[in-house]
Amino acid sequence: MKEDSVFFKALDKSRKVNNVVCDWLKKKGYEVDLLPQETRPIDAPKEDRWKYTDSGDIEIIERKRIEVKQRPSLDFKSFNDLPYENIIVDEEYKIDKNHDSPIHSYFILNKSMTVAMVIMAETKKHWVKQKKFDTVEGEYRCFYLCPKKYCKMVHLNR
Repeated sequence: MKEDSVFFKALDKSRKVNNVVCDWLKKKGYEVDLLPQETRPIDAPKEDRWKYTDSGDIEIIERKRIEVKQRPSLDFKSFNDLPYENIIVDEEYKIDKNHDSPIHSYFILNKSMTVAMVIMAETKKHWVKQKKFDTVEGEYRCFYLCPKKYCKMVHLNR
């Protein structure tokens, strides 16, 4: 389990990444809302952390969610820059849990937040589950991976 300081630092960084995608979507004509992030009170037991998981990052007017992730170790600008055939979408439990609104897409941003891979929800039938070592958590986790050929690449023009 992450230490609180590591978690809050990552949460703060994710807010910045979410804002980049939100601004890009607005420029493309989407009406979007940033969804609220509620954090566990500092005096609450760490075991209660699951009560504070969010229901997504961004919601578009159709009331579908957009999840936003960043891969700080990858500064890709095109698919040729990616050393993998399959792209990690997210952890299995996060994708499979019931949410208030259906998923629209996942935005996976590069290190510099200038380019994103967009993985549409309708491609899920092509995703595969795979157990991989999570270097942040220090343990194996089950992830969904999407083949690159089902992803789109967009330039965010920051």
